[in-house]
Amino acid sequence: MNGSIPIFQYKVVFISDIHLGSNKTAAPYLYEFLKHLDYDYLDEIYLVGDIIGGWERQSAKQQPAPEMERRIIDCINYAAAKGKKINILPGNHDEKLRPRLDALNARRHFDVFGPTISFMNEAYYKTTGSDPKTFKVVHGDEHDPELFVKPFFKPVVYAVSAAYDWLVALNYYYSRFMYERFGVHSSFAQPMKSNFKRIVGYVFSHKSLLRGLQEKQFDGEIFGHIHTPGRQIFNEDGRFTYLINTGDWVENATAVVVKDRSDIPEVLDYKVERERVGFGELPDIDDPHPAKFAAMRPQTDRQMRLVHRLWPARNRRHQFQKLKHESAKIRSYEIDKMALAAVMRHLRSEQCLGEIERASLQDIVDRTRKESYAGQKKGLARIFSKYAANEVMDAEDALFLQIVVREFSTRADRKIRKHKKELDKITYKLDFRTASKRAPVESEDPDEADRLFYIPCMPRDKRAQVQVLGAG
Repeated sequence: MNGSIPIFQYKVVFISDIHLGSNKTAAPYLYEFLKHLDYDYLDEIYLVGDIIGGWERQSAKQQPAPEMERRIIDCINYAAAKGKKINILPGNHDEKLRPRLDALNARRHFDVFGPTISFMNEAYYKTTGSDPKTFKVVHGDEHDPELFVKPFFKPVVYAVSAAYDWLVALNYYYSRFMYERFGVHSSFAQPMKSNFKRIVGYVFSHKSLLRGLQEKQFDGEIFGHIHTPGRQIFNEDGRFTYLINTGDWVENATAVVVKDRSDIPEVLDYKVERERVGFGELPDIDDPHPAKFAAMRPQTDRQMRLVHRLWPARNRRHQFQKLKHESAKIRSYEIDKMALAAVMRHLRSEQCLGEIERASLQDIVDRTRKESYAGQKKGLARIFSKYAANEVMDAEDALFLQIVVREFSTRADRKIRKHKKELDKITYKLDFRTASKRAPVESEDPDEADRLFYIPCMPRDKRAQVQVLGAG
């Protein structure tokens, strides 16, 4: 379905583990779900960690954010624009947000995050009704065994994560093929991650977790992290405690939802739900993007620039060096064109060259390769030796000079077009809004990732008032 008919009515939605930027997300499923949410009925959205695939982004080459992922963020920004609360909790894959929570919340006043978007390490959700329940909301990586956070064990975690990412990339095509041909949802990547956690003793300690929740008077916990959707209910001495996992949008396409504020949150398997409501083909980037969501794109682009700065790709520094090189080349040839235009005007009006024009033309010619333009260089040397500065030339020599100037002006045009094409490629990879129309800004440098408050689209007078808060 290409429209945005509100089909799914939920008061609260909990989503985690999207891993945007990792090229392994179930983005079409999530976009379809968000596109058909009833935003008039919705109250709030919880993004429960690993929304950004930071590890994956830093190990990959620089590429722009995929259009489907931008559309997902458009939908979330649209919800915020309608006054719905958006609660963002960092996870282990986007942990760089954790020390910057105060700075990120402050950015609400600079049109990057709307006033209803909040960042926090943990949140609390309360049901209503005669028997209200209080749920702690966290990403869940704090429950990892201590071994996972030991420095000597980090390479193992990263290696397994990289292998898992590779399998997920293959799994995307495999699962889509199985669904389109046989109507079966299948995955061969998930067992690897589950088995790894089992091998290293990843056993979720229900008893200790339940005891901790009960001591703090919580009725349950909603968390992500382990990519294993489900809801478990424990009855200890007549007291019910809930452990609810949101799953992920890498393979499972699951969320935790609340239809009525008095209800206990439940797990939604969106792949099953979309079949129940009659959806067929998944959305594609060639499908129309509803105008109400597309209107949020400027804000989405500003947020994506922040993501690029916090999680620079492994070749981002090299791309910036190329960007500066191409920009300098374009500027150099533009200066040459202006100098050649001045030479041509003087030559046509006076039929001679002054000292400045002679020096400019000689400099441009000397900067070409030695074997290039041999005939023009020889003729130019003959004319310069024959005529002094400001000495009127005969018609034949003046015509020869005009042709040479025109040739070098054409050469400058070609070089400018060539370097602008390269600049377009680089700015596309860096995810800049435009290519030649926008010069690189200082805050785009990966060495200055802590300068979170420089926003190129801000008016100059307001930009001067912004203070750099650093890493927070």
